[in-house]
Amino acid sequence: MPAWFESKRQQGVVQQSVGIQPSVTVTTHPRGLVDIGPKEIGILSDPNAPERGRIFVNVACKNVGQEIVSLTDCDAILVIHSGSASDLETNREVQDKYFQLFTQQHRRNPASPRSLMPGSFVWISAFGPLATGDLISAINANQLVILVAGQSRYTDGKRTWTTDLCEWMQAPLQPSSPVWHSCVIHEGERPSQNK
Repeated sequence: MPAWFESKRQQGVVQQSVGIQPSVTVTTHPRGLVDIGPKEIGILSDPNAPERGRIFVNVACKNVGQEIVSLTDCDAILVIHSGSASDLETNREVQDKYFQLFTQQHRRNPASPRSLMPGSFVWISAFGPLATGDLISAINANQLVILVAGQSRYTDGKRTWTTDLCEWMQAPLQPSSPVWHSCVIHEGERPSQNK
């Protein structure tokens, strides 16, 4: 990752990507709709970054609708689940625990609000632990699971909406083509509780 990106990320600035489109194609909706999801996973190699050597996931908040929206928040965390994917994939209690951890650690993005035209997006990086050989081996052996929890909040001019994110990565760790699975809870759009 370029050093300029790291300096902006450290300042809390969410970068709007130019020319890099998230790989997931989502059907457009007649109004504005912001989808949030993991797009890239890797190990940070920038020698000047304090997060050097840590696992990261780039998460995109993309307007997949047909109207302009005002994005007021886009954030996520990366956690490592101690156990196998089969322990996690349908366990609502554990998934909720990780989503609640996100809500406790959530930091409001100082770059918000910002307008998102249809098809445009912003992205943030969620960092996990140092990527040791033992950690990577345990992930690849399905003894540990990477999970991303987050949320986007936006308005479409009529109402405020929230899109929750809870997805876990299938082993093995493959930065070029990770396979993500949605949690059974905390996934998808809903009207916001508070405006």
